[in-house]
Amino acid sequence: MDETFARSVGYLLHDEGLHRPEGMDPGGETWYGLARNYHQDLTPWPPNKPQAIEHYHQQYWLPYRLDELPAPVAYAVFDGIVQHDRSAVRILQTCVGTTVDGTLGPNTLAAAWAMDPEKLVKRFLVSRARYYTCLGNWEKEGNGWLNRLFAVHTRCLRWTAQSP
Repeated sequence: MDETFARSVGYLLHDEGLHRPEGMDPGGETWYGLARNYHQDLTPWPPNKPQAIEHYHQQYWLPYRLDELPAPVAYAVFDGIVQHDRSAVRILQTCVGTTVDGTLGPNTLAAAWAMDPEKLVKRFLVSRARYYTCLGNWEKEGNGWLNRLFAVHTRCLRWTAQSP
């Protein structure tokens, strides 16, 4: 696995935590951010940490071509996909001005590379914040979601500061 994925999944696992019992997540019991009701292909249940990492790599990172984005943008979009599925790609496409179809294709990739990564991450995270406000459980979950976006932004800023 590449360094960008390893770093991104490390941040994600930190934010998701180890375990949330059934009733705390609409997807049921959750391990490493993977809700049982949405990840019934994970057997045996519960997954261990290496299984969760491999699942994120095979089911989120590779299919969405995140390894083809600038590193901090890839991390921000990865975090979004885990929470919003294809809606996160649609948010990215709106931010870069390409056709909004939920597929990370060559036009979206080229447009993302043409932008300053720091500005794109900021635009993407602000758009995610707007997306959250339209969800039915905003009143209950909003503060936690915004805190997560702030953490993602801080990490991305550090990441771009370390890039050559």
